[in-house]
Amino acid sequence: MRASGDTICAIASPPGGGERGVVRVSGPRAAEIVLKTWTGGEDLRLEAGRGVFRGRFDDGGGVQPLLLLWMPGPRSFTREDVAEFHLPGAPPLLARALSRLVELGARLAEPGEFTRRAFESGRIDLTRAEGVLSLVEARSEAARRSAIARAMSGDTPTGSPAGVAPVTRSGFDILMAARRIPPGASSETTSWDMFDAPVISMG
Repeated sequence: MRASGDTICAIASPPGGGERGVVRVSGPRAAEIVLKTWTGGEDLRLEAGRGVFRGRFDDGGGVQPLLLLWMPGPRSFTREDVAEFHLPGAPPLLARALSRLVELGARLAEPGEFTRRAFESGRIDLTRAEGVLSLVEARSEAARRSAIARAMSGDTPTGSPAGVAPVTRSGFDILMAARRIPPGASSETTSWDMFDAPVISMG
């Protein structure tokens, strides 16, 4: 994993076509990228805080209908500024949108990187991180339910400053090493980071 501090992006909806797809951005340049891709629609006032906005996304070659979810830090999953671009779910359109974000200064998230940032910021503990990562790997309803239960429970970080769980950063590294994307996995799979599941509202 690379050091945090830069801005990352990934397709945050399951691989394959659908009515709607999601591209997520997290990091210090999220607001800048949103403003550079926003066109039309209602007035965009990111400084007002969390919001949902309807407009169009300029992908550099055309425009796509857009529902934008804006979640400024620290009230987001990663505690960074986070934007979700809800776009038409056709894979070529999502790929073009992702490429546009990279052109504007974001980089592709590595597998598990959104979850890692949430862990390192103290938003979740190691047990919850493992549950989140297990959810994306679930291949049965029973496995999915078990992963959700773990992701929603976790160890309660007591006695730690700012709610930071008392586990070392190396614990997450060990967890990720045991869950590496297997050789031969497609780029479509490896670009799909796990909080990548539906967004969780953080108070």
